[in-house]
Amino acid sequence: MATFTTQRAGNWSNSSENPTSPWYDNSTQSGLARVPTSGDTVVHSFNGLLTVDTSQSIGTGTGTAITMSGGSSCRILLNANLTVDGDWIHNQTIASLQANPTVDIAAGITLTFEATGGRRVWQLMSANSQYTWIRTNGTSISPCTITATGGDFYFSRVSFIVGGYYDFLYTTISNCYDGTRYAYNPWSGNVGGYHKIINCTLSNSGEWNLAGTPHINSIINFGNTFFNNTRGTYSLYFSGNATAYEQIGCVFMKQVGMPNQSNVTWNKCYFHTIPEVSGTSFSGNIIENSFIRKQSNSPLVLNVPPTFRNNYVYYDDAANTDPHILQSGTATFTYNITQNVIEANCNSNSQGDVIDANSNGTGIRNITYNLVLKCLLGTTSSGFLLGLLGAASQTYNIEHNTVVGALSTTPIYMGDAYNPHTGMIGSLQSNIFGNDNSTTRPLVWNTYNGGVNNPNDNVITTISKNNVYGGRDVTNTGVMSPANGTYNKDLKASSGTYYGTPQTTNPESTDLQILPNFVDSTRNLTTWSVVRGYASSGQTQAQKESAAYTALQNNPLSVIEDLYDWVREGFYTTNPEFLGTAHDGGDIGALPVIVSGSEWENSSMNMRIHNSLV
Repeated sequence: MATFTTQRAGNWSNSSENPTSPWYDNSTQSGLARVPTSGDTVVHSFNGLLTVDTSQSIGTGTGTAITMSGGSSCRILLNANLTVDGDWIHNQTIASLQANPTVDIAAGITLTFEATGGRRVWQLMSANSQYTWIRTNGTSISPCTITATGGDFYFSRVSFIVGGYYDFLYTTISNCYDGTRYAYNPWSGNVGGYHKIINCTLSNSGEWNLAGTPHINSIINFGNTFFNNTRGTYSLYFSGNATAYEQIGCVFMKQVGMPNQSNVTWNKCYFHTIPEVSGTSFSGNIIENSFIRKQSNSPLVLNVPPTFRNNYVYYDDAANTDPHILQSGTATFTYNITQNVIEANCNSNSQGDVIDANSNGTGIRNITYNLVLKCLLGTTSSGFLLGLLGAASQTYNIEHNTVVGALSTTPIYMGDAYNPHTGMIGSLQSNIFGNDNSTTRPLVWNTYNGGVNNPNDNVITTISKNNVYGGRDVTNTGVMSPANGTYNKDLKASSGTYYGTPQTTNPESTDLQILPNFVDSTRNLTTWSVVRGYASSGQTQAQKESAAYTALQNNPLSVIEDLYDWVREGFYTTNPEFLGTAHDGGDIGALPVIVSGSEWENSSMNMRIHNSLV
């Protein structure tokens, strides 16, 4: 056993008796006439580049195997595989972010921590080395690997010392776990640097954690990365004030924790479970083009996202009879929940809400152009589109949504409220509530005031041009008495009075009882899974769901979009009564009308829909 200390830059494989060797000291090391290997340790203290040019092993099985203690130019390049049987400690003085990485790993190289003797630490920082920078240069053909055998390794820090950065490209990181929660857990509070993981996979590992507050100069980018790090509390957890950045195409198999982190865009990401719902999670974020699988009854709280758009939210809990899926947050902002597909796999439900209000916070909540597939497997009720309304300073605008519920004779509930107030619903216009069947299904609005009906508020300011097969019914007299409801003669109060133009015939049998005639109302997550060949028609619902999840995880960049488009295209309507007749001159519902002679008939979108049916 020997400790080899670098004397100059050079190749690891250059034997210590050679004057050009990084190990040549014209003394003890030179007399060994060899290179450091298994059973030895290395101290790289020279301010130069040490290149691992042939496969090497280093370490004694206990303690530290490699110590880096030079200055900012003290660097290691891995051009060959390296096995480290011990810890790797950085203690060189690096006072600023450097032009070159501290450890640079070439394409196709494997760095292995031998952990049979105990869990290994790659300590990226100390009081001196706040700007340690690890980079991998993998490619799609020659990815890098950082792993452990016989146990685990993990990235670490000293106390609350700041720093430690990484730039991983096409790299598999596995068996990375500190035994409690983390894979990576530095303190990154006061300095800027790189936090980049692109086209990587984390497996059998702990939580990737960015504690503290990333500096505004930090470059943070996690793209096309499979966070299959199921041994921690979260897949990813970070917060702070970093410059606005975007996470594209990532897969998160556990919860994502985001307290106080603003200015993040989540695009084409797969969330196998809902992101964190407590505190101010996702405050100021944009979530778009993503797939979110939800099981728990706690709703995904949208705390001040400027926009939640073009997402596919799937509630996967058939046994739950009271699911709550989304909830607006507590802050004073305008929320835009738009162009999403929200599907709930529920067998039976009379209470659950698609979108809950919040008892705190003020502002406008715009719910527009969403396709809601509610309890399609059920034979009873389809629950509520909105729930728990009543905060005094919130206004909900509900326009151009298509809500398709269970095939039943029970109502589709538009919403319920506690302590409703005048103007609570600013607009309820140009929506479709119902499905392509002949069952009478009135739209019902319930309101409560501490359990007592409160019939005197003009809850809805404007209601017009909604289509409900079976008409609309209001269970509490006077709850909805809109001031300017030109098209409200189909809205009936429990007293039998119809709002808008009075008429003697029952609008539930003569007015706005128009079937949407959807292109293909059977479309949903599991039918997509079968049509695309991910599952077979004879499999169970759970098997079809599992096959769909796997397909989405394997290629979120393109497969999420395919699912989203395919399902939505099934709910284009073909009834010309909906064409151009919405309150704003558009088509009624969330999606365009496709009929002969319409502007969509020869469009590329219509052709794509036609092709998807054959």
